[in-house]
Amino acid sequence: MTPTVSGPKGFLDHYHELIGTWTRKLRSRQQAEDLTHDAFVRVLENPREQVEQPRAYLHQTCLLYTSDAADEEDSV
Repeated sequence: MTPTVSGPKGFLDHYHELIGTWTRKLRSRQQAEDLTHDAFVRVLENPREQVEQPRAYLHQTCLLYTSDAADEEDSV
């Protein structure tokens, strides 16, 4: 899945970086792609939210999603 257009506020400029970073951290490209997808969905669902640093926002969103997933696994 490769984006071909620029997204709002330059978020898509960071797509490949997110995939690479989270593939290394999760050791799974598929999980990294899913995580990146979820982060972008959040951005698109909240278009009115003012984001000054899209790169940091996306990485923080991914981090929060992985923390939530880990918490869910621990509670099972």
